[in-house]
Amino acid sequence: ITNINHDAYENDTFDNVSSGDLNTENILWFSPKRFRWSFVDNLNYVPINAAATDTPKNYQQVNLFSTGPAVTLNFTNVDSVELETRYELYSEETTKRDNARYLYALRFIHNFDPVSLFGLNYEKRIYKFKYSISNPPAGSIAVSNTNYDRDDFFARYTARSTTTDYFVELGKTVYERDNNTSGDGLRGRVGLSRRITANKTTSFYYRNELSDVAEELGTGSGIQTIIINGVPVSNSADVFRVSG
Repeated sequence: ITNINHDAYENDTFDNVSSGDLNTENILWFSPKRFRWSFVDNLNYVPINAAATDTPKNYQQVNLFSTGPAVTLNFTNVDSVELETRYELYSEETTKRDNARYLYALRFIHNFDPVSLFGLNYEKRIYKFKYSISNPPAGSIAVSNTNYDRDDFFARYTARSTTTDYFVELGKTVYERDNNTSGDGLRGRVGLSRRITANKTTSFYYRNELSDVAEELGTGSGIQTIIINGVPVSNSADVFRVSG
């Protein structure tokens, strides 16, 4: 999906600006349902400060690139284990929350029948920021980024029919920063899709979970104003709760 915008301002109020969004996901299957490699890139144009005036100077391009393999091992006709790893690189045009992210996932999947399955999942993420208090960027811009690890444990049930698909996901997220502070919180997701005709579908999706700025602004989720308790969290690289 690609969007290209050109904003022209009268009376030289602001310089004309060209910007664009690019959200693409590509999967190479080396062995059907056994070994795949993913290439995902999300380039988005988002506010620097969600509470500031809506002007071109308050916007920047952010990019989240993700790539890595996944292997599925079938132990029986109904039981399998999936191993996945990803390298992710998040960058911002103006502010200083650039970071590298490493994902390691282990998933046990049991198929009750051809249209329903249950999974137990463990995902570990490691966040390494390019800039920190001990390693400030050029120009001595103050940053407070702190590296941290995040662990997600959750169960997921998925069911499909000729007209309706739904899933329920419930688990927990635990994170620990390098400065020895930590936290945890529940993770929940639910989704429902119903096919009305061959080319029309209605979907409902809800989630309540811990997240971070890179994940929200860099995944093409459409969230461009993130304010929690009156605080614009797009100024923070730390973990926060998202629900909606």
